Amino acid sequence: MASAAVPEWLNKGDNAWQMLSATLVALQGFPGLALFYAGAVPRKWALTSAFMALYAMAATMPCWALWAHNMGEVETAAVAPLYPSASMVFFQWAFAGVTVGLVAGAVLGRMSVKAWMAFVPLWTTLSYTMGAYSIWGGGFLFHWGVMDYSGGYVVHLAVGVSGYTAAYWVGPRRKEEEGGGNLVGMMTGLVCITPAAGLVQGWAALLMGVASGTLPCYTMNAAADAMSFKVDDTLGILHTHAVSGVLGGVLTGVFAHPTLCDMFLPVTGSRGLIYGGVQVLKQVAWNVAATSIILLLVRAFVPLRMTEDELLAGDIAVHGEQA
Repeated sequence: MASAAVPEWLNKGDNAWQMLSATLVALQGFPGLALFYAGAVPRKWALTSAFMALYAMAATMPCWALWAHNMGEVETAAVAPLYPSASMVFFQWAFAGVTVGLVAGAVLGRMSVKAWMAFVPLWTTLSYTMGAYSIWGGGFLFHWGVMDYSGGYVVHLAVGVSGYTAAYWVGPRRKEEEGGGNLVGMMTGLVCITPAAGLVQGWAALLMGVASGTLPCYTMNAAADAMSFKVDDTLGILHTHAVSGVLGGVLTGVFAHPTLCDMFLPVTGSRGLIYGGVQVLKQVAWNVAATSIILLLVRAFVPLRMTEDELLAGDIAVHGEQA
């Protein structure tokens, strides 16, 4: 009910839920990613890995508040939100911060901290916002009817492709530290359901969970071992996020319920089966190109890779202390 203190357009319950949702998303980045990375790498890289996740959340906030949210503004199909735009800016910042923080998972244990500090605002501005606008911001993919309820393409495909590209440019870890990445396999189900949440029914979500526990595992192990072209992706980001995200997008097109689609999409009567195809290749190409250009630009000023002494000593050489 509107009053002198509460304008007619504001629903306090909607606003409270939006703020709570934004807070929960932000907690994925810090402390969530920081703790996860610190525990997933050798002890000598615990502080650096946690710092990369923390810095991603911190540096993204001013970028998003000052300019990036205008580049990737979110458009809803059915209803106007009953809360301030600042609440949506907060919510979308949390997504942006977590997304670039996930990219770090591919380059843990060898990327220079200075290079990472330059990479985060550049990638958020020049790469992430483009994907966010094309689907969530009312861009051409949104109006084509591409379904991505919560980030299968915008977040996870971008993370997997950009992280893999960054790992290529930074180079591999020291030989004795290579391996790992299977710990993140438990996340594939969560990644797979992100484009489908709100668009599929419960039985379909169960089937998607089974599929997401199978295909990414195969690509991470059997398929990756058979490939002649190898990139040291520290935590298997390509398979956990890109493969699972695309799988979720495809299965969303198969299982999406028409009634739920009409509530979310501007294309009425869509079942989504024909969507989520060719635009995947465009997003892959964009993220490869944008990430490569950003890293080459950063490399012109600071090395992308730590020195050999830092690689050997770890946190004690980078930060002067260790966990």
